[in-house]
Amino acid sequence: MMEAGHRKRNLPLLLFSRTVSELGTSMFSFVLGLYVLEMTGSALKYSFILTAAILGRVVANSLAGIAADRYDKKHLILWAEYGSAAVLVLLWALHAWQELSWISALAGTVLISMLGSLLRVTLNSSVPELLDETAAQKANALFQTIGALALIGGPLLGAVAYSETGLTTVIVLNVITFVGSGLVLLLLRFPQVSELPLPGGAWAEMRATWTYIRGYAHLYEVLKISAIMNFILYPMMMLVLPFVIYQVLRMSETELAAIQACWAAGMVAGTLFLVVFKRGDALIRHFFHFLIVLGLLVFLWAYPGLPGIDAAVGAGDVGVYGALVFLIGFLQMLVQVPMYTYFQFRISLEMRGKVWGLANTLTDVSAPFGLWACGLLLDGISWVWVPLVSGAAIVLISAWMKTRFGQDMRIKMAGSEWEEGTDCQKA
Repeated sequence: MMEAGHRKRNLPLLLFSRTVSELGTSMFSFVLGLYVLEMTGSALKYSFILTAAILGRVVANSLAGIAADRYDKKHLILWAEYGSAAVLVLLWALHAWQELSWISALAGTVLISMLGSLLRVTLNSSVPELLDETAAQKANALFQTIGALALIGGPLLGAVAYSETGLTTVIVLNVITFVGSGLVLLLLRFPQVSELPLPGGAWAEMRATWTYIRGYAHLYEVLKISAIMNFILYPMMMLVLPFVIYQVLRMSETELAAIQACWAAGMVAGTLFLVVFKRGDALIRHFFHFLIVLGLLVFLWAYPGLPGIDAAVGAGDVGVYGALVFLIGFLQMLVQVPMYTYFQFRISLEMRGKVWGLANTLTDVSAPFGLWACGLLLDGISWVWVPLVSGAAIVLISAWMKTRFGQDMRIKMAGSEWEEGTDCQKA
């Protein structure tokens, strides 16, 4: 059993490392895309760079989960960080020799994305070994906020660094961040556990993981909800919101940035709430209520296009959209973090890495399909139908699932009897 003092020390180490690593990855991905666009002038090749990170995660997640359950987690974490630094050094060398083609940049993006998946899956499956459950809820909330802030701050820092100093400086800065993160993670104290023998090949273990998830009925339902929400919410925030704000309502770049920043601000507010309010079980009982409210907020995005409403844009519209995305970010924390933390501590030790690897694959796969679907809809029909249909879908799906098994979930999660394996009826 790990001493309480070591568990307390692990939390700031994890947060510092995650902040440095996420910010560096976001900055580098943005700058490398700009470099390829500038070098080739091809929007198609630029789009390949943008999607390479997602595809790299999809490929790596399940394999990373298997590795996390088979091998020493601390060693995997360090290999992921130092491996990313090594890839960047190779890209720097190619750039210095004027041999950095867009194919090389694409391959580097995929490798860094895959190593990032190894890091995230291994860390997520290690949380129950590094932290107690109360600290884990705080950490999971802060991880989400760090990721959101990195999506905003990384491109901003990258754009400034790239315009002022060029690609070489950005690469060097990111090498420093990955190496620094790895040095900090060296200080993590893992409990002493015996290695778990996991016979069989990777495909057999993935099948066993799927069987495990299908047998753990409520985990299976929650993962389905996560995939559906990611299919809807990710494109709404990353594609539909900029399209509506910038193309339809003709707001300025500054106003768009301010509205997007409200999303991250909502996540920060949700994180602070979860840090103070430690009763995750109480929030889980309102899981479907939060989702229904979230769907209604997305539905309200359509208000400028509804009949009888003045479409003229003013400061009020900026405030309304800012408030809507702030509340969405806040509710995302209340929905995701308590449920995630709950299962994190109740999935059996030998399955943690594989379950979270497969779960990440499901959510990552759903995002590109959502982006393509929303892109087709925005090109083919009036924009107003996209938030209306998306919001209504969230409300209807959440209400249906609440009716289907919401009461059973509240009863079991409110008590201590719902441990791993006690609800293994088929979903």
